[in-house]
Amino acid sequence: MSRFVLAAGLTALVADARRIQNKESSATKVTAGVMVSAPAGYDELPGKCSGRWIENWEDGRYAHYGEDHHISSLDDCADTCDEHTDCAGFYSKNGKCSHWRSGSISASPQSGHVCYRKQGGGAPAPPAHSHHHSGGGSRCDAMDGYNVAPGKCSGQWIEMWADGHFSHYGEDHHISGVSDFADTCDEHPDCFGFYTKDGKCSHWRYGSLSVRPQAGHCCYTKSPSSLLEADSVLSPADWDAREALVRQYIHARHENRVDDVLELLTPDAHYHISAIAAGVGEHNYRGHDQIRRYLKDNHVENDEISGDEAAARHPAHRHGDHLRITFSHWEGLGWAGLWVGVYAEFEFHGSGDDLRISKITAGADTR
Repeated sequence: MSRFVLAAGLTALVADARRIQNKESSATKVTAGVMVSAPAGYDELPGKCSGRWIENWEDGRYAHYGEDHHISSLDDCADTCDEHTDCAGFYSKNGKCSHWRSGSISASPQSGHVCYRKQGGGAPAPPAHSHHHSGGGSRCDAMDGYNVAPGKCSGQWIEMWADGHFSHYGEDHHISGVSDFADTCDEHPDCFGFYTKDGKCSHWRYGSLSVRPQAGHCCYTKSPSSLLEADSVLSPADWDAREALVRQYIHARHENRVDDVLELLTPDAHYHISAIAAGVGEHNYRGHDQIRRYLKDNHVENDEISGDEAAARHPAHRHGDHLRITFSHWEGLGWAGLWVGVYAEFEFHGSGDDLRISKITAGADTR
């Protein structure tokens, strides 16, 4: 082990110990643009961090950028950043700190933002204790109903199954061998295959799959006969078209281009804003005229929405041909408020050039 790696590992351990001590004495809350004591192992800089934003960690897991997923303090953000070698820092904004950054970090002045830069850059995280199923070396075990090849599967990763359940991507949840992975993939028609890496196999894939050479990986793709059994599943091209349409919608909605939004909807499209509690807040808008008035009365403010464009790049496949995204909406005035989880589920009509969004159901995400 090199002296650099050893020193980096010791630095991370010392920083963790100091943060644990800080949590026990006085937990550091995430603030809205107010300079506070930086977590151990980090430099605090006023403004917004430069660098590149991180949507997915290097290990393939979704980073929950800007969502503060299982995070309640700056120390939690620092702990998460320390777990990932690709994380060089993060910044806080509107009470959230999970704005992960990679690359060279500096800070540019921006009101309401504080940048936390990891001292020494991205330090290596301690190695995970893994139990090897397959794919740890060059050998790839055969599996009935699957074609196997050394390398990493292409396609798109699956965070949520079509039935709405969390896929536990990369976590090997209740799984102890390759046969368990095949069984899990077989239970979900939206799963076209998976790959193994560092002893874990739950890297679920859908879409058009191919294999690219990568050491320590094995790609398992469902055989053509297995895919034919899932005759209710849309083709990868059909899913791609629906996902592209949702991305167009989100982008146009973000820029408040009302006419462009309406071009993506069927003439009889239905907006259903679900009730939050006891029917309060439920609204329905049908047809272009009603939806146009709704859009003009409800402009999107970029600093009040977080994660929708990132979620649109990885929408959850639901029953039929529905797509669902989840994101956060800021409820309140200025820094006095809170982030609320929101979902939007899209339904479609037509195909090819005539494909349009026929219904959007939105509401509080209570799952």
